Amino acid sequence: MELVTHPMSLDYHKNFCWNEIMKKAIYLGYRSHQTSTCGLHIHVNRSSFGDSCEEQDEVISRILYFVENHWNELLKFSRRSEYAMNRWASRYGYENYARAILDKAKKRNNGRYAAVNLMNYATIEFRVFRGTLKLNTLRKTT
Repeated sequence: MELVTHPMSLDYHKNFCWNEIMKKAIYLGYRSHQTSTCGLHIHVNRSSFGDSCEEQDEVISRILYFVENHWNELLKFSRRSEYAMNRWASRYGYENYARAILDKAKKRNNGRYAAVNLMNYATIEFRVFRGTLKLNTLRKTT
């Protein structure tokens, strides 16, 4: 089973019925963490980064810089193997400047399988996390 969070407020997310969903999934025999093709994806509205495309790009470039600069730590935190990360949530590649990473991301075609997927019109998607059916892990991750 793969869980994908769609844009919602933090309060809504905290009070959502994730526990019931996960218990039902386990009861039905679904798996998440114990698979090689499943992840926990977090979508964030682009509009939360600014009113204009320029403002949004500035924030997104800093996010990409953070991801590239802290890749080894994110790999550990993601609970994914390096192989799985490269396959389902690849990096764009380190550059000395945040904007240079964003420019590379816009030119490079990772498809949606990038650690920070920029292909969605209204959201950016964080794909680094391994899937889970444990409520505590979900809460720690998101």
